Amino acid sequence: MEEEEEVVVGEEVMEEEGVVEEEEVMEEEEVVVGEEEVMEEEEEEVVEEEEEEVIGEEEVVEEEEVVVGEEVVVEEEVVEEEEVMEEEGVVLEEEEVMEEEEVVVGEEVVVEEEEEEVVEEEEEEVIGEEEVVEEEEVVVGEEVVVEEEVVEEEEWLLSWPLGLLLYCTVPNCVRPRWHRWFMVTFVASTLWIAIFSYLMVWMVTVISYTLGIPDYIMGITFLAAGTSVPDCMASLIVARQGMGDMAVSNSIGSNIFDILLGLGFPWALRTLIVDRGIAIPINNKGLVYSVVLLLASVFLTVASVHLNHWRLDRRLGLGLLFLYSIFLLCSILFGQM
Repeated sequence: MEEEEEVVVGEEVMEEEGVVEEEEVMEEEEVVVGEEEVMEEEEEEVVEEEEEEVIGEEEVVEEEEVVVGEEVVVEEEVVEEEEVMEEEGVVLEEEEVMEEEEVVVGEEVVVEEEEEEVVEEEEEEVIGEEEVVEEEEVVVGEEVVVEEEVVEEEEWLLSWPLGLLLYCTVPNCVRPRWHRWFMVTFVASTLWIAIFSYLMVWMVTVISYTLGIPDYIMGITFLAAGTSVPDCMASLIVARQGMGDMAVSNSIGSNIFDILLGLGFPWALRTLIVDRGIAIPINNKGLVYSVVLLLASVFLTVASVHLNHWRLDRRLGLGLLFLYSIFLLCSILFGQM
């Protein structure tokens, strides 16, 4: 019994010890749990502190960002104000430039108006002068017309006897009734030319004898010019009509006619009919030189026309006048030898 009791007591003790152990374990667990709780609380506190620090840092950062934002805003406002000031300054400068340009334009407009006024005044003066000149020209023209009328009346008064004589003796072939009388007109014109030539030679001889001028000088100047006037007028008329070849042929043919027929025919009449068998003396010792110069002038005339490509122009005319002056000068000098 005692052993059973001891067993029972031992079991109870064992149970008690197990209970105690369990309690201890429980206590230890509680301690561990408490420590864990303390640790968790501490960790929570640390986390909370860290969160508070982070929140504080975030608040600081936010405050700094706010400050930076405010500074940026202030800087932006300052920049905007500066830009506004610059724009206002640019606008003011542009306005000043515009005003200056307007002033310059206004001055230019004023200057242009003044210049236009001056030009208008000058034009009015010019117009007035032109009107005065036109009036003077009209007056001068009227005076010239009056003078021309007076000259024409004087010419008519001086030439009407000769015109009447030619009208009565030379048929006018322009009229239809005298178309077939052209040969009579030609012969009558030739006779009148002969009569006028005789009168001209007679008057030139008288003048040269009166003034003491040698015959050969009067012959190559006044007499030659007088007899060549009809040829000159004929060449001028046909040249204006575009027939230059006829003008050149007329000038050369007239000289050949004057030399061969103009000299040969009267000398033949004098030696065959008037004074048969006599010789006609020539007083000019330079006649040989004059004939040589005449032939040379004819050759130079043809050569000049050829070199000018057979065209009659101002250059050719001046060249021929120069050749004539040389011929005249050399003829006078050789005649005095």
